[in-house]
Amino acid sequence: TLFFGAGAHEPLVDLAQWRAPREDDAGARLLMAMAALRLAIGGGRAEDCTRIALAALEGEVLPDVDDNLIFVAAAIIPALADRPEALDLWDGLLARVHRKGSLLGTLTVHLWRGYTLLRRGELEEAEASVRQAREETVAWGSPAALLAYPAAVLAEILVERGELAAARAEIDLIGVRPDSDAARLLLGARTQVLLAAGEDAAAAALAAEYHDRFPDIVNPSWAPWRASAAE
Repeated sequence: TLFFGAGAHEPLVDLAQWRAPREDDAGARLLMAMAALRLAIGGGRAEDCTRIALAALEGEVLPDVDDNLIFVAAAIIPALADRPEALDLWDGLLARVHRKGSLLGTLTVHLWRGYTLLRRGELEEAEASVRQAREETVAWGSPAALLAYPAAVLAEILVERGELAAARAEIDLIGVRPDSDAARLLLGARTQVLLAAGEDAAAAALAAEYHDRFPDIVNPSWAPWRASAAE
């Protein structure tokens, strides 16, 4: 829950001891997944983070035992590292959560699968995946704040497709807890909308706000405010 804005990040340093498994069970793999994400957020080497994440996901045990979707912490790492197996990984996880009958798992995988496709430049398929995630989020009965996730990713896809008015409409009316992960994604999307619209001063100010609100995230792939500021 720390990644959703609850509490401070400092205690996460204890996860370092789980970068290598001490035992091969589901609990150890869950801790490895979080250790991989913590290392990635802190600016660890892509190769190291991916190695830990893939070890945690080996055998696809986690989707079967984890109803809290901690496996996503590991599954997002290959996408951040632009690894070629990232999309295949999401497709495998989607099959597992389908068999499990988890709507929450399905909407989550569709969301981050769409995010991965966005990073690969496959915009049409990315949009379809994220829109499906949003439909499933509504069907699941999620609070409005959870809809910020697909809205933010969809807005970035629409920016890339040159549909600025539609992108702005996705994110203008969404409010979330300011230190949450959803807020981080919305800040990034809003910055991209402003840049694409030529509102450079506002975009630079928002990039600076991004840094100030999320100083613990130094990975430029997960918190790309530097690229926005430079542009």
